[in-house]
Amino acid sequence: FKPLYGTFIIWVMLILGGSGNNKGAILGSFTVWGIWAGTDFLTKYLPFSATQSASLRVILIAVLLEVILLWRPQGLLPPKKHLFTLK
Repeated sequence: FKPLYGTFIIWVMLILGGSGNNKGAILGSFTVWGIWAGTDFLTKYLPFSATQSASLRVILIAVLLEVILLWRPQGLLPPKKHLFTLK
């Protein structure tokens, strides 16, 4: 069990997608997975050691996620606003 994969990444996926709906959670999971896979591809071409590349990868992921959350603080798919309520 790795705490980074088991808890933190899943939590980031949900927050990034939007905490108000299931479609947002799915979109958030694909977005985080895409960033994670894309940065793995990029670190192979960096002129650093494997340890330094892994650290830079985590920093790059954190910066990308922070930019997305600053751009859309409510998540990629925010919860829908109800036009009326039933009594």
